[in-house]
Amino acid sequence: MVFAGCEPQVGNGSHSVEHVTLETFQIPEVVPNTALDNFEAVRGSIGTLKRSDDRIRVKVNTQDLPDGVYTYWWHLAHDDGEVSILWAGSSIVDGGNGTAHLDSTLPEGEENAPGYIFIGHGLQPGASRTVQVQLWVRDHGELSDDPELAYRQQNRPFGGCTDTRNPLPHNDDYPCWNPQRAVFGN
Repeated sequence: MVFAGCEPQVGNGSHSVEHVTLETFQIPEVVPNTALDNFEAVRGSIGTLKRSDDRIRVKVNTQDLPDGVYTYWWHLAHDDGEVSILWAGSSIVDGGNGTAHLDSTLPEGEENAPGYIFIGHGLQPGASRTVQVQLWVRDHGELSDDPELAYRQQNRPFGGCTDTRNPLPHNDDYPCWNPQRAVFGN
């Protein structure tokens, strides 16, 4: 969903910029990791994707998130069919109107990924201008008092989650879900 009045723009020769509103992606009552058929815009949200010759950068400002720990995940679809899902950042929402912010840069090359690569190889060399980009917002529930679990909640896709793909499940894990996403065109 393109942000009202903002079509993708080409910058001063070396960058292209795209603005979108975030959209609802899942609701907790739905089976985890199942996308909704009908999306709604998240009022007051904006995602900005900036592409250059060797990296992509995203800035997200969103709201209407329940209190808790959130991770952000790059979802990249390359021209050759390769899909990569990798960590983009994390934040903790506590009070207010559920606002969260992210500013994350992803350089090309698997060795330059700033965090955990869940699937694929990151941003392939030469792909920063052509890769299809989504950014997923993932809810991990209330921040744990256990430092090891709190770390996983902020850095792993299944940190603190009841999902069967969680490699280190705990009895009090949370049914993680993806409440929002930003979908950028090409």
